[in-house]
Amino acid sequence: MASASNSASNTGSTDDDASAGNDKSTSSAKLDKSSRTTNAKNDNPEEPSLKRRGVKTGTRRGKYTKTESTDEAKKRVIETAEKDGDWKAVAEANGIAFSTAYGWIRRADEPAKKRGGFRHAKITQAHIEMMLQYVQENPVITLKEIAARFANETGITVSTNTVHKYMDGQMYTVKRVLPEEPVSVSSEANEQKWKEYVETLMDRIEHEKTIIYVDETNTSLFLRRSQGRSRKGVRCMLKGPAARAKNIHILAGISQNGIVYWERKRGSYRKDECHDWLRRMLRSITEPLDNIVVVCDNAPVHADFESIVEEEEFYGAEILRASPYSSPLNPIIEECWNVMKAAMKRDLADNYAPMMKDPPTDTGMTQTEYRMGCLERCIDNAIASITPTVCLRTCNYMQKHFAGMMMLPTQDLQLGDNSN
Repeated sequence: MASASNSASNTGSTDDDASAGNDKSTSSAKLDKSSRTTNAKNDNPEEPSLKRRGVKTGTRRGKYTKTESTDEAKKRVIETAEKDGDWKAVAEANGIAFSTAYGWIRRADEPAKKRGGFRHAKITQAHIEMMLQYVQENPVITLKEIAARFANETGITVSTNTVHKYMDGQMYTVKRVLPEEPVSVSSEANEQKWKEYVETLMDRIEHEKTIIYVDETNTSLFLRRSQGRSRKGVRCMLKGPAARAKNIHILAGISQNGIVYWERKRGSYRKDECHDWLRRMLRSITEPLDNIVVVCDNAPVHADFESIVEEEEFYGAEILRASPYSSPLNPIIEECWNVMKAAMKRDLADNYAPMMKDPPTDTGMTQTEYRMGCLERCIDNAIASITPTVCLRTCNYMQKHFAGMMMLPTQDLQLGDNSN
């Protein structure tokens, strides 16, 4: 009995030792595997480990090497099969899977399918030109109207998505409609005047003359931002003056170096007042007047500017009249006033509520006088935003239209903003 129990105990200990040995071997195998993986990772620490779907973390794909052209292998497999040779061995020798080689042999006698090339399209280039003609005749035509007119004239039905795709492919996009352009703008006579004006201006620039562009604008207490914020379903409103006060007119001359001279006045400028302003501007210029070219438009207040430069005090200065309907050629219109009024809107947005209150009692000013004084101070602060950098940029913007002007009448001048 004792020997039996001893043998049983020995057997139990033997089994435990075996299981413990197995556990140790398994653990050591795992350690060896993890150490090998760690060593493999540390072989090239700069290369990040790959984490792709279907690829175990920590493993790496070997570098792909193509031993031989697939076309050559395909040709070799098919030739062997046609000669009743062992094509399986050839496929295996060339690294081709059995299913792939079998497919090559089975389809060897079938003609090759045509791939790529031109697909027949229902809409041709002539049809696209026809749609573009619709837009040129009526810029506000809708996609639905284009599709309907196209179907009526060609008998081909297209969707609005198709029309949009071709319009987009021709760089036609939806834009804000600008004010109507008078029919006389693109007349041959005006195109000739544009060309002559640009030729004269380019000649003066080439001779290093100082070009001063003259223009005026006006503003009032009603100058404000057109958009604001309020609760949903509630109108966004500002309290304003009950009666419209006088406008303040601003008359300025700029060159590419900055503002040359400017003045403001309550109410509009009359012809004689504008002449006096021109005299004051010319007196403020330090360089010789024979190097000055004043560019102005054909506004009534600018009439008879030529008589001023004929006076002995201002002899030598030149007046150059801008051609009609040529706002892109006047940089002060395009940018400078916009910059100034944007600064005024910021100032008025911050100080509008105090300005609408009653004036301090110790000033003895009327409400209108107080508000006009606030507006004038706003103008004085905003005029500083027309910096030399702004003036140079606007002059460069104007000169980009010169090439188009010189190509008239073969190329139309794009008036206004043509972005988007």
